[in-house]
This record gives sequence, structure tokens and C-alpha cells, in this order.
Amino acid sequence: MIINKSRDNYTIAGNTFIRDQNLSAKAKGILIYLLSLPKDWVFYQSELTDHFDDGYKGLRTGFKELENKGYIKRGQLRQDKGKFSYPDWSVSDKPEFLPIITGHSRQADKRQAEKGQLLITDSTNYLSNQSVEITNIENVLSYLNDKTGKRFRSNSSKNVSLIRTLFKDGYNLNDIKKVIDLKVSDWLQDTKMNEYLRPSTLFNKNHFEEYLNKTPQGHVLNLPESKELLEKGDWR
Repeated sequence: MIINKSRDNYTIAGNTFIRDQNLSAKAKGILIYLLSLPKDWVFYQSELTDHFDDGYKGLRTGFKELENKGYIKRGQLRQDKGKFSYPDWSVSDKPEFLPIITGHSRQADKRQAEKGQLLITDSTNYLSNQSVEITNIENVLSYLNDKTGKRFRSNSSKNVSLIRTLFKDGYNLNDIKKVIDLKVSDWLQDTKMNEYLRPSTLFNKNHFEEYLNKTPQGHVLNLPESKELLEKGDWR
């Protein structure tokens, strides 16, 4: 049983980051503190040591985690004469600040590598893109879990492979989230179709484009509404 007697002086935040299995407890604690600050509050990373007993190094690690996961983003304000002043941090209870990548740059690097033309700097960029891709995959599954109330794992090789294939084919994070939103709208309350709100169905490359270009409900192309199509199994 959760007992919460607070009636004032509280912070309202979404459940996305709270239920994000890929976010550490430390990062969640820092984020909820940041969300509790006034919107016009100017803060510095070093200031957090006044509110936590983890030490500056530990807090910096948590801060970096939030930045890598897309929950915070660093900017820089300018003074009247154009000079940079203090940092301007954007904070969200959802991972809104993740860079969106496709498989294009990764494929280009791979072709260069096969020709022996890949420089060290290109290799570093390739590894960086891999890291961003992994973060985006985690974000996709976290988003799907939040929308459906299910618990699909980001360390499942099958789930990772399905999403990675979509990125490789040129789809991006917004495309995948759009498909999730569309199919959740269609199937979440449907007892028959709810079970198909899963990676193996939603991220199936053979049907993803149809889902992405979905027409208004009632006119959906190739929607498996009949028992015959469900039993055929080629769309799952």
C-alpha cells in the first residue's frame, strides 16, 4: 500500500521516467528534483551537491545519464552583447531530447570500412551512432510499455533486431512512435486485438509502412480483421 498524505507543496510528473527500466534510481531522483524547481529557475550542476549526499562526481554521472537518455538538454543563454552567459537546461519528464537517427549514416560508414577508407574519426562517429541507436531502441520500448501498460524488454535480442531493422530501412524514432500511437488507438480497448500490441507485430518490417500510412479508422488497409487473416500468420 502506498500512503501519500501530502495535500500541498508537491510536484506533478508523468510516469514515463518513473517506469523507465533503463534509468537508474539516482537519475530518477535527480530528475524529480529538477522537475520540482520553478520554470524560470537557473541552476548549476554543482548546486545539486547542496541537495544530495552523493557527491559531485556521482551527481555528474546521474546528470550525464539523463542527458544521454534524452530527459535533459543543455543550452547556453547569451547576454545583450552576444556573449554566452550561464547554461540553460531544458528538462522533461519524457525523453524528448534524444537525437533522431536513421540507418543511412551507419550504412555509409560500413561501406567505407569495407573499402578500407574509414578514418579513426569516422570510426568514433560510428560507435557514437551505435550508442544513440541503442538509446533510441530503449526509448521505443519504454514508450510502447508506457502506452500499453506492458513490459517488453530492451535487452531482448528479438525486440532489438526488429527496431534496428526499421532504423536500417530509413524509418526514424518519430515514425515508430506514430505507429505505436495509431495502433494503440485502434487496438488497446479491443480484447481480441490487444495482444497484438507487441514488437513482433508493430515493428514487423513487412507491414510497418502500412501501419505508418494508416487511413482513418474503418478504412485501414490490410487490417487483419478476419479469422482467416489472423490464422494465416504472415502479418504477425
